[in-house]
Amino acid sequence: AGIADGRGPTPVTLTIRDLGARWIEAHKAAGRKPRTIEAYGGYVRVIDAALGDAGPGDITGHTLREFRRAQEAAGRSPRYAGFLTGALTGMLRWAHSEGVIDQVPVEARGVVHVAPAGVSRRRLSIEECERLIACLPRGWHDAGEVILLTGLRIGELLALTPDSIDTGSRVLHVTATRGHGSRVGSPKTASSRRVVHLTPRACQLLEARCTLTRPGEFLWPGSVTG
Repeated sequence: AGIADGRGPTPVTLTIRDLGARWIEAHKAAGRKPRTIEAYGGYVRVIDAALGDAGPGDITGHTLREFRRAQEAAGRSPRYAGFLTGALTGMLRWAHSEGVIDQVPVEARGVVHVAPAGVSRRRLSIEECERLIACLPRGWHDAGEVILLTGLRIGELLALTPDSIDTGSRVLHVTATRGHGSRVGSPKTASSRRVVHLTPRACQLLEARCTLTRPGEFLWPGSVTG
C-alpha cells in the first residue's frame, strides 16, 4: 500500500525486543569483550521485560523517566536503574544511526540536581601520595608510584613488559591489559591504546624494573587487588 500511494515501502515493524537483540549482535561484531556483552545482555533482558513489545519510535523522554522510576520502585538501586536507562538510550542511539528512528529521546528530569557548594575535584598532595604508596603490600611500592605518576590502570601496569618501555624517548606504550594470573587481553577501547610520556622519576623506576626482567616477561609478574 505504501508503494501504491507514492510514500515508499511500508517499514517493517520493529520492537524494542528486536532492537535489543540487534544491538547486542552489533556489539559482538564490533569485538566487544565477553564481559561487556554479558553485562549489556543483562540490561537488555530487563528492558525487554518492561518494554519489549513497544516500538522504538514509541519511546519518549517521559517513557525513559518512568522506566527509571519503575526500576527503582522494583528494588533496584538508583545507580543500576541509571545503567539500565543508559543502555536503553544507547539502543535508541544505535537505532537512530541505523535510520530506524528520526531522533533520540532524552530523559525528562523533574528535578534539576545542583552540586553542593564547595564540592570539587582536586589533586592528591605529595604527602597523600606517599601515604598511599606506604599502604601498599611490600614489593608493590614502586608499582604504586608508577601508577600515580602515569595514570595507568592496574591491569595496564600488570601487562607491561620491557618491550613496552622506551627509556631513550621516555615513553611507554600501552597495548594490553592483564587480569588475574597471566591472561592478557586488549584494552577495552581503542583510545586506551596510547603512548604515555614519562617523568624522569617514572622513567627511573621502570628502567630499574627492566633490568630485573627478561624480555617478554612482565615487569610485575604477580597480581595485586584493592
